Amino acid sequence: MGTLGIRTVGVGGTVRWRRLAYERGLTLIELMTTLSVLVISLALAAPALTSFVRGNRLMAAQSDLVSSLMLARSEAARQGASVGVEALLPLADGGFANGWRVWVDANGNGSYDDGESVLREVPGHGAALTITPTPGVRQVVFGSNGFLVGTSAVTFSVCEQAGAAKGYRVLLQPVGLSDVSEVTTCP
Repeated sequence: MGTLGIRTVGVGGTVRWRRLAYERGLTLIELMTTLSVLVISLALAAPALTSFVRGNRLMAAQSDLVSSLMLARSEAARQGASVGVEALLPLADGGFANGWRVWVDANGNGSYDDGESVLREVPGHGAALTITPTPGVRQVVFGSNGFLVGTSAVTFSVCEQAGAAKGYRVLLQPVGLSDVSEVTTCP
């Protein structure tokens, strides 16, 4: 930033610049007006931002689940061994909301045992989300051909809470492929 100046011609034709100081900063009225506009803008944007964050959290949980299922399927085919996905701390309904692990089922018993190789552990997505499989399903295991072992199709519901307006349904077919669809009412 420079200074403002006025050019004056002095005696003998010499040119002189006389500096003028200019004001810096804001007046109290300008500051209050700016803060008022900011507060009103934030009040209008807050509900949309909250909805945006919740939608992203829900999408991330669904994406993590599908990528873990696809990892298990591809590793089962690649390694020629059973690979499973199970809840870290299963809830009463078998839910995966507390996170899950993908592991190589070395002994083929269909459940994780100490010493088996863990390929991925996904932490929980918070108490606000529910990830519930078909009733009675605690884990899914893929055989060396990439197909589900010991179960038919499994449906996972990924929701914010029961009765929420938006959620996802992940249908894991017996051949190991998954279909994702958006639901308008969570179970």
